[in-house]
Amino acid sequence: MKKYELIAFDMDGTLLNSKKEIDKSSLTAIKEATEQGKIVILSTGRCPSQLQMYINTIPNLRYLNCLSGAIVYDIQEDKYIYNKTMPFETVKTLMDIAKGHDLMIELLYKDTFIQRNQCDEIEEYGMGVYKEQYQRWAMKFDNLVEEFLNAPFEIGKVNFYTRTPEERDIVLKKIMDAKLDVETTYAETTSIEISSKNTDKSVGLEKLCKYLDIPIEATIAVGDADNDIGIFKKAGLKIAMGNANKNIKALADVIVNDCDNGGCSQAIYDYLLNEKELAF
Repeated sequence: MKKYELIAFDMDGTLLNSKKEIDKSSLTAIKEATEQGKIVILSTGRCPSQLQMYINTIPNLRYLNCLSGAIVYDIQEDKYIYNKTMPFETVKTLMDIAKGHDLMIELLYKDTFIQRNQCDEIEEYGMGVYKEQYQRWAMKFDNLVEEFLNAPFEIGKVNFYTRTPEERDIVLKKIMDAKLDVETTYAETTSIEISSKNTDKSVGLEKLCKYLDIPIEATIAVGDADNDIGIFKKAGLKIAMGNANKNIKALADVIVNDCDNGGCSQAIYDYLLNEKELAF
């Protein structure tokens, strides 16, 4: 039987419930796991600043796999273990594509950058549940595109949020037609996450495993959406939440309860700590 040493939790739809909170059962399970020498990390499309409100509540949390693998961060040492930025020309081309569509642009690295008026209308882009969080920690510009083009800053990931899933499909086709060296994945109901080529959560996990000298076969990935596909293909054990989409459930070794009913604590107790036998 495999001995798992590390568990990587996606945030939205996984460790976070539908109210964007971490259940007490999850926090208790994480505390027990880390006190027994297991490593618990966050593996998310979010940037570090978007995680600040959660970091101090999670017991013994040290490592972050952020921006879908573009940043691996050591909280305790306050340093990057790995980071990858997107070329200026790639981001510029993406902004050119965005001009022809009514969509919200988000630029991310250690912080997140959005346009002020779009933050005020965030519900129109399917992101209303995040409004309070964006108002609290996003860096806001009156004209985001102009600010970036006039004084470029480091970007690790670009997110587009459309008003409808149909518009998202159209925008994605234009990105594909531009033949950029990027990875794209759908998240939420109307968003596209765009990263540098050969960058996804599995890259961040591999970099962290090398840093910690842990075989990737000794890791567990827990997730719910398409941006977890890469890490599901590499982790030793793949656990889908009960609320996961069909793509993730198809890749999973096991399915646990949903994010509102203790799925994460179930993953820890059954498979990280007690190493429950899988029924194949």
